[in-house]
Amino acid sequence: MRKALVAVIALARLTPLAVWAGQREGRSRVDAQSFGWTTTEQSTASGDWKSVEGLGPVALACAPGGATASLSAVVERGSGPVDFRVRMEDLSVAGEGRPMRPGRATFETGGLAEQGLDSRSITFVARNVPGTHGSAQQVEWRSPSGTNVTLHRATLRAIWNAASSACSLSLSPASVVERCR
Repeated sequence: MRKALVAVIALARLTPLAVWAGQREGRSRVDAQSFGWTTTEQSTASGDWKSVEGLGPVALACAPGGATASLSAVVERGSGPVDFRVRMEDLSVAGEGRPMRPGRATFETGGLAEQGLDSRSITFVARNVPGTHGSAQQVEWRSPSGTNVTLHRATLRAIWNAASSACSLSLSPASVVERCR
C-alpha cells in the first residue's frame, strides 16, 4: 500500500514536468517595437523566396530575451496558395539570416471561383536575436504552386526587449536597408 501511495505521489509531481516539456512557449519582457507596411500591389509566380517590396527590413536591437513579428497580409482570393516567412538578418554580417519560427506559413486563398480579397495574420517568434550590432526582420514570400499570386497590402510589427548592455543599434533606416541587401 505504501509503495502504491509513493508511486501516485511521484507521478503527480512529475506530470507537470512532462506536460511542460512538450509545450513550446517562452516569456520575455517587451519594451520596444518597430513596424512597417506596404500598400504597393505586387505579384509573384516564383517558387523562390523574395522580399516583399516596401515592407522592411524592420530594424531592432539585440534582444537576448527574444522577439516576435506579427505579419498581416491581404491577398487576392483564388490566385493559389502563398507562403510567407520572416527572416532575421544579423546586421554585422550581410546576407546571413535565419527564418523565425514557425518558418514557412502558407495562406490558402481559396478556389478559382472565389473572388475578392482575403486577409490573414500570423505571428513569428525567435528566442534570441542574432548579432551583437542589432538585427533586422525581412518579410519574404513565394508561390509554392507556381501560380500567380497577388499581395495587395501588408503590415509587419516587431516587438522585443531592448534592454541590453551587450549591444546597441544606432543605425538609420537607410543604413539598415543597405546592410540587408
